[in-house]
Amino acid sequence: PQTISSEDTLWHAQRLINEAINNCTRFPKGPVHINVPLDEPLYDKLPDLSQKIRTIDLSLTETCISLPQKFVKQWQLAKKILIVCGQDIPESGVSDPLAILSKDPRVAIIAENISNLKIDYVIHNPDLLFSHNNESSMEYPDLLIYSGGPIVSKKLKTYLRNAGEILSWRIGYEDQIVDTFQHVTDIVSCSPKEVYNALGLIEIQEKNSDYQMKWLHASESALKRRDEIGSDIPFSDFKVFDLILNKLPENSIVELGNSSVIRYSQLFNVIINIKYYSNRGISGIDGCLSTAAGTAYASEMLTIAIVGDLSFVYDSNALWNRELPVNLKIIVINNAGGGIFHLIEGPSDKPGFKKYIEAYHPLNIHKLAEAFDLEYFYADNEKELSEKLPIFFSDCKKAAILEIKTEAKVNSEVFHRIMGHNILPVNPE
Repeated sequence: PQTISSEDTLWHAQRLINEAINNCTRFPKGPVHINVPLDEPLYDKLPDLSQKIRTIDLSLTETCISLPQKFVKQWQLAKKILIVCGQDIPESGVSDPLAILSKDPRVAIIAENISNLKIDYVIHNPDLLFSHNNESSMEYPDLLIYSGGPIVSKKLKTYLRNAGEILSWRIGYEDQIVDTFQHVTDIVSCSPKEVYNALGLIEIQEKNSDYQMKWLHASESALKRRDEIGSDIPFSDFKVFDLILNKLPENSIVELGNSSVIRYSQLFNVIINIKYYSNRGISGIDGCLSTAAGTAYASEMLTIAIVGDLSFVYDSNALWNRELPVNLKIIVINNAGGGIFHLIEGPSDKPGFKKYIEAYHPLNIHKLAEAFDLEYFYADNEKELSEKLPIFFSDCKKAAILEIKTEAKVNSEVFHRIMGHNILPVNPE
């Protein structure tokens, strides 16, 4: 309400705020926005409301007493089961039950880094897998199970959408039907942790299957090919991610920007002692820095935001903040434009690409760092980056920016080589 003019409007305001806060603690968890309209004159004294605040707690039960017999039977009869874990918080509780299910040879599990699932026998790089393996050689599942939030891999979505008639469960408490792969046959309205726990207790008579092994072999083959190609490439975005991810301090948070940043990060192995966050869903570049600043402030953990130059400039007002903590580190990969448009098929062939699509710019990031009184580091080659990363992570006295300069054309050629596309080698000099 714009004006608290009565007990009823005060009650209404408190109810709305309680609804908002309770909604962000349900599954799936996420941010909420509270709009506070203000009447003029803004400087009038507000009434004292401190004694009238009422908290309405939300109690969620995560217990599934038992799975319906229908689901038990489908699980028992399936010979090829694919579990896809979407974006999730590190504390989701699914790791232990999924570790048990991963011992079933019928079960293949795909979980990108932002799922924060770090157990053995899991495929973390689906885009890489499908780039180096023919989709037709990957058998479709009898049963598809999907929990968690968004999936980054377009190749995985396309592969599963092309499947024929398959059983498909969506697990989670949700107000809307989430049908990412366009095959949902059943919604299991329960905590994923509890569903996976229940599945692990079901007795299976016949577990002979090579389904998991085929997926894991395909993944290992793709990773081996990535390493072979990556051993002989010039300084580029791919090389930058390789260096950064290998030098991340333990027990830190990585905030991944959208567009090319989130896609490059998916090409590397998951790091066990790192928490992965990213603004997925709408998948835009808005708010990536703001989210990282809030995460650093609230968590008090070393928070490393990795963003592209356009994301950084677009949300640079996030740095106009008196409470920026020293544990906030921002890595800006600057290829002077929207690097994602060099990676996806189509845009780079269009007229006016550089000016209107890539949005090429000459902006000076060092000057922005000075404007917001942040420490500033710069690297444009492998040796310089390797030397500066440890200092950047541990020796700053305030929030800091590391600008890494790369060339868009080289980035594109290297990326397509890593993904197994027919691109001529670039000159490492």
